[in-house]
Amino acid sequence: MEEQNEGAVEVVAEKKKITQRWWFWVIIVLCGVMVLSIVFDESASNDLDSGSTGIKDIKDSSSTQMDEQTYKSQCMRYTYDELARNPDTYKNKSVVFTGKVIQVMEDGNDVVLRVNVTKSESGLSSDTVYVTYKRKGAEGRILEDDLITFYGAFRGLKTYTTIFNSTMTIPHVDAKYIDQN
Repeated sequence: MEEQNEGAVEVVAEKKKITQRWWFWVIIVLCGVMVLSIVFDESASNDLDSGSTGIKDIKDSSSTQMDEQTYKSQCMRYTYDELARNPDTYKNKSVVFTGKVIQVMEDGNDVVLRVNVTKSESGLSSDTVYVTYKRKGAEGRILEDDLITFYGAFRGLKTYTTIFNSTMTIPHVDAKYIDQN
């Protein structure tokens, strides 16, 4: 009978719960490490895709430290025709224009303007620039018919649909500063 009892003990030992086995916990830990490495790897690649690395952030923060006067002095005056005819030549160049606001669209501090920029004998013509701008803090609103000078980066041509359902393509400037004249 003792032999039968020993066999019964062995069967009980083999029927330990899976969570009581050492190799189960090793597998769990390895799976956890793999999941974490995938999550952190995707997070790092997303940071790289969005251009957000520690080194780049430091470099960008120093370039955004450029004061307003220095930035404005580096902006160049181009004609409307130069930008409209050869947009790739001037893309991402810092530009400055003065003109009359003919349309304002706001969404909180995000502002989109259409500004006539070419002077003629009878006033400002229809040479219109599409201007995007993020209003700063308590800065006043820009209204239609305001005369403004805007400084920013030329982004190429912007095509949009007018209220009459036709398309219009005009130069686009992402303004960093706007002075109301």
